[in-house]
Amino acid sequence: MRKDDRVIILENNKFIWNYEELELARLLFSHGEFPTKVATIMNESVVDICLLLIHLEDKGKVKRMYPDQIKNYKTEQQFKKHKNLLEDLKKYFGDRRDGDSSQMIRISEEEKLLDRHYRKWKHRQSKGE
Repeated sequence: MRKDDRVIILENNKFIWNYEELELARLLFSHGEFPTKVATIMNESVVDICLLLIHLEDKGKVKRMYPDQIKNYKTEQQFKKHKNLLEDLKKYFGDRRDGDSSQMIRISEEEKLLDRHYRKWKHRQSKGE
């Protein structure tokens, strides 16, 4: 290769994704999963998943809702958005026969945590705090 030759990069990578793949990646990234974990779950290369993350971030599709943020929620809308995210993840992993049961256990534990903090928040709201 000469120094003035042009090079096509990433020519073997995946640039076309279907809706289900986009949605699953969006849910997993919103939940705080790392690209390596998302790649494993989706059976894709880490490079392809990183390209997908760049796209989703650029389009503003990734909404960060991590389990450790629950204790800081101050509005009912935050609790509802997180609950909807968990419902979507549960539906996806529940529909898969080859799904990872540890993923369902984590989602269930997070639902309990979310519910506990929501009840505490509602109690504080009723007291006018």
